[in-house]
Amino acid sequence: MAIIIKSQSRKEPSFKKLFNYMTRDKVDFKDIVFHNVYGQTDHEIIAKFEKNSAFLPTRKGGNYLYHEILALPENDKVSKKKQEIFLRDIARKYLMERAPCQLAIGVAHFDKKNIHLHLMISANDFRGEKRVSLTKKKYLKVQRDIEKYQITRYPSLGQDMVYARDAMVLNKAIRIKERAFQFNKRTAQKPERYELQNKVEMVLLAASSFQNMKDLLAQEGLTIYQSRGAHGIINSKTGRKHRFKTLLLEKAFLEKLAQIKRLEKNKKEILAIRKLQMEKREREKENNRDF
Repeated sequence: MAIIIKSQSRKEPSFKKLFNYMTRDKVDFKDIVFHNVYGQTDHEIIAKFEKNSAFLPTRKGGNYLYHEILALPENDKVSKKKQEIFLRDIARKYLMERAPCQLAIGVAHFDKKNIHLHLMISANDFRGEKRVSLTKKKYLKVQRDIEKYQITRYPSLGQDMVYARDAMVLNKAIRIKERAFQFNKRTAQKPERYELQNKVEMVLLAASSFQNMKDLLAQEGLTIYQSRGAHGIINSKTGRKHRFKTLLLEKAFLEKLAQIKRLEKNKKEILAIRKLQMEKREREKENNRDF
């Protein structure tokens, strides 16, 4: 089994109770998955959920929040740290699909043999006056999409399909498994490539900018190259070139580039706004001096 998704609705605005349960073990805030909400203290985070729920009209039996769990099967071949990083990435993808405009946070737990991540999701969008509900059909699609994302992006976590029952999705899963099998078959004879895949995958997850990506790769003795529209990395120790496509990481690389471009664009816009604000304050100071 690849990944298990469970959902439970709550009819009371028990944000504090669920938050305290999720963070019962000491949690570093940098390890919390934030989605459309952010806070630096427990009180601040809980207050934002409660304030957002106040936009909902009172209704008997109406949901205020959802407690959902993403769980990985027990896995001795992948380190706990890697599983945690992979699961947080899967959780972000899940929230974008399942609750794009709702408030949510996620915290990983390690008290069982398998790593699992608890999610607290608001029943309404940010400042929304209506409760967001998914039909069984739509929710099943989300589960299938996340399952496919996990198997394609992180095949080492497991490749058994749970939510994909129709033939088309199942056949696609078989093709993915076959590619993964062939890759494992090749890398069994070439351990260098398998080790390389793990290193590059960790860099793509951790990189915050393109320069940061190059620096992290350099620490591993790797550099990025581009040839005829294809990207890849060069291993400085062996001098060999490896395309991202060959490492099954082309999609992850392109997605990271797109994410970095969005972040840089947002950063430029924020800096421009701050510059205008500073200029405005300077003009106000000059005007005040005239008086």
